[in-house]
Amino acid sequence: MSVEDFLSGCPYSLPDGSDVAAELTRVRDVEARVSAKMQSAARKLMDAGAFADFYRGQRAREVYESNSIEGLGPSLPQTATILESNHADRISSAVGILHDHAFVDGLRRDAHLVEVLGLHGAKVLGESLLENMKSGRPMTEADIRQMHEMISLGERFAGRYKHWHVTISGDGVHEPHFPSDTPQAMHELVSWMARDTAMPGTIKASIVHAWLTHIHPFEDGNGRLARLIANLILAKVGLPPAIIAHNTQRAIYIDALGHSDTGGDILPLTGIFLDAIKRFGREIDKPHFLRRILRDDIGREKSNVFRSWQSSFNDFSSRLFGELQLRRFRIHDMGALDVQSFGLLSEQDASGATWLFVASKASLDLLVWVGYSSVNISGHVDSLVRYPSLFFSVRAGSYRTRPYRQAHPSEVGGMREVCVTPGNGRNVYAVVEDRVRFGGIVDSAAEIAERIDKGLTLRLSRLAG
Repeated sequence: MSVEDFLSGCPYSLPDGSDVAAELTRVRDVEARVSAKMQSAARKLMDAGAFADFYRGQRAREVYESNSIEGLGPSLPQTATILESNHADRISSAVGILHDHAFVDGLRRDAHLVEVLGLHGAKVLGESLLENMKSGRPMTEADIRQMHEMISLGERFAGRYKHWHVTISGDGVHEPHFPSDTPQAMHELVSWMARDTAMPGTIKASIVHAWLTHIHPFEDGNGRLARLIANLILAKVGLPPAIIAHNTQRAIYIDALGHSDTGGDILPLTGIFLDAIKRFGREIDKPHFLRRILRDDIGREKSNVFRSWQSSFNDFSSRLFGELQLRRFRIHDMGALDVQSFGLLSEQDASGATWLFVASKASLDLLVWVGYSSVNISGHVDSLVRYPSLFFSVRAGSYRTRPYRQAHPSEVGGMREVCVTPGNGRNVYAVVEDRVRFGGIVDSAAEIAERIDKGLTLRLSRLAG
């Protein structure tokens, strides 16, 4: 089946270009590897009697991360505790509990209970629908409204398409459908979902997610609902859930959704889902690691070191922002490294990587992000702690599953990596033209900004020529 055939009838597209076929091949290859790894790892966990424990842990993460993207819900350990409670058991055994008004009113006295158990109940309902979906019964509008009713436990708008026009706050966001257009738009979405195509699961999931959030059919809860439905689509084809980490992936996730709204290109969001299922595939082989995350052991172990590092890093970052702005860069803040991500990076786990900011000048965007430091840098730092490093990427020439590519050193004045360590002395280490250099926060911020400016200016001149 051609690309045009399986995208027919939906408002999304794949970019033009000779490498799209290679991108699709890569998507299918990743899905096949993750699916095979999931089957193998699941058998090992079952043989060890540990599968149920792993499943509960990932359920807690899925609920926690989806809520946290919206700024809702309690901490991950608290989410896990709520999901082990009698309230969760009651919802799991009888989704019809929605009609027990005394029970729902009791839950609504605690917003965190509603936010966790509502999403949990919707997930339980979705899993019951999943068995029918695998047998060929398509998801219906009634199914979607039922799941929304669970997410929005006790709200007056639960399960009902919006009656008032809802606007979305933020820069550059789209205008949702008007209430009068919502039923027809949802009918078109559900009809397209029912088509049986050979489309890769992550592409279909990303299309349905982007489409539903673009319609914005309900007053609230659209994002959580879209992520839930996307994960049901993945589960139908044997793939794990795409759990979007709010602290490390929210910025790139919002960026990809925005691109799908303005350009119709779905590949960036597909790339987010691919990265998420690959991460799940890595974690299923490390159930003890998941238990540490659930208990927040990593955060507690690293908290003192993190606070010491954060003070120096924030000082450096603010000075770097100022130096770039002096050179007429526009700075778009994308996120901040938290203690858990810091802990992951100190253990060389790439899942802690975090977008920090995008510096824009003329038509060029430079992404500055945090990853774990290289052996080259860490070998020069006199510390038992492996502190994270700054890295640089530039917007790719055309959107693909990875919208940014690693910057060539010449594009950023010869730099490859910058590491800030705690202290007040010469505590900024940088790999420049394959040599490790070090300096203080003030002079290093100025030099790095100057190198970025010269590198991107040179690239602009080459593009113009």
